Amino acid sequence: NLRRADLSRADLRAADLRRADLEEARLVRAHLCGAKLNEARLSVADLTHAALIGADMRRADLTGAYLIHADLTAANLSGAELYGAQMNGARLRVANLAGADLAGAFLDHASFMGARITEDQLAGAGSLLGVILPDGTEHG
Repeated sequence: NLRRADLSRADLRAADLRRADLEEARLVRAHLCGAKLNEARLSVADLTHAALIGADMRRADLTGAYLIHADLTAANLSGAELYGAQMNGARLRVANLAGADLAGAFLDHASFMGARITEDQLAGAGSLLGVILPDGTEHG
């Protein structure tokens, strides 16, 4: 149980955190590249500026999480719950968001270039100012 733990700047590259309870954890600038976070509970966790390149986050609960300026390049977020997540400035290039719930998420200036995501998923977001779409065009 890592609920409310302060793991800021921690080196957790390739860590096996499947089904881990990281609710309200502080992971600011943490290195989680290649980490296994399948079905992890990360609701309201602070992952601001975290490096999550290639992380496996299938079916993770990121409800209300802070992913501001996080690097999720090539991450697998299929089936993830991102309801109300703060993802302003996040990099989600070539990420897999198939079936992810982005309802109410704040995505201002996030980049989804080459990502697997649908227009319907993006339409449910709370804010899309300056978003880079999968085809490289800017939203709006």
